[in-house]
Amino acid sequence: MSNATINNTQKVKIFAVGITLLVVAIVVEGTLYRQAHSEVVKAWTEQRQIPTVAVVTPAVEQTSKVIELPARLEAQQATAIFARVDGYVSNWYFDIGSRVEKGAVLAELETPDIDQQMYQANAELERRKVEASLAQSTLNRWLGLAETQVVSQQDVEQKRSEHLAAQSAVKAAQASLQQWKVQKQLARVIAPFSGTIVARNLDVGDLVNAGSSDMPPLFRIVSADKLRVFAEIPQKYAAVVELGSSANLTVPEYADRVFVAEAVRRTSTVNPLSGTSRVEFSASNQEGLLMPGGYAKIRVTLESPAPVITIPASALIFNAQGLSVATVNEENEIIIKPISLSRDLGRTVEIAQGLNESDRVVTNPPDGVSNKDKVNVVG
Repeated sequence: MSNATINNTQKVKIFAVGITLLVVAIVVEGTLYRQAHSEVVKAWTEQRQIPTVAVVTPAVEQTSKVIELPARLEAQQATAIFARVDGYVSNWYFDIGSRVEKGAVLAELETPDIDQQMYQANAELERRKVEASLAQSTLNRWLGLAETQVVSQQDVEQKRSEHLAAQSAVKAAQASLQQWKVQKQLARVIAPFSGTIVARNLDVGDLVNAGSSDMPPLFRIVSADKLRVFAEIPQKYAAVVELGSSANLTVPEYADRVFVAEAVRRTSTVNPLSGTSRVEFSASNQEGLLMPGGYAKIRVTLESPAPVITIPASALIFNAQGLSVATVNEENEIIIKPISLSRDLGRTVEIAQGLNESDRVVTNPPDGVSNKDKVNVVG
């Protein structure tokens, strides 16, 4: 063969090999491209399947709680005044609603029996005084006779004893008379403290029998310049009420008026029937608007003993396992935490237990979310 023919044949072979290599390269590149694109699509699809959630950290604050409770108003001092002696009412000087001062005479009784006893005791005292005077004279005379030894010393001592007995009888008669004088003073009914008369159960001429259990009190008097306010506080709040703290007091007759009361003492015990503890407040009543024995409402502001954690209400999960929230850990994995509520405030809720302030809480957890689910986090 000629050299030209050989050269042409070699060129054809080289061209064929080049075409083949080009085709192989194109096929390999296409395969690699499709494989890379498939992996990108797969990764994108998997990424799109991971839910995206918004998270917040719980709000921590020191809060207060206001509770409104029924209360009962009582006078600082109140007493029923009974007669101490028998007699008839001769005069009374104060009626219902009257303001009286301590020591004022409220009424007077006629006491004929006591008057007679006083007259008899006075006569007995005079008789004993005469006997004592006679015994003194007799003793003096016998002392003079003893100096001349006309009478024995024993007789003198006997007269001395008789004189001492007569003096003792005088003292006994004086004590008896004084007793009846005290009884006579009790015929004047006296106010034991300053206050207001709220009841009068006597009239002129009424018979008063001090020893009768059926006898009603002559007067009732209360001191209402300052009132005692009793409220039954639920057990879980009773310990939070601090003595000296203030509370707002309202009564039905002055619905637009707020009175101030101060916590002064508490029982430190719980009523097993009601589960409450009694707390006493003190309220000034200088204007006389509050009435002892009346009903009132008291509003007590209770400072929370510990910081309160709040989260959005939308973060709550209700299911068969109870109440819980979804939190996100450092690996962006869901951690379900059971919780208990303290208060529902509408858009937010107070958490009693189950969360701490460092948790990342999912604000709107997806349906069916469970532990270890991967999520994308925003917020």
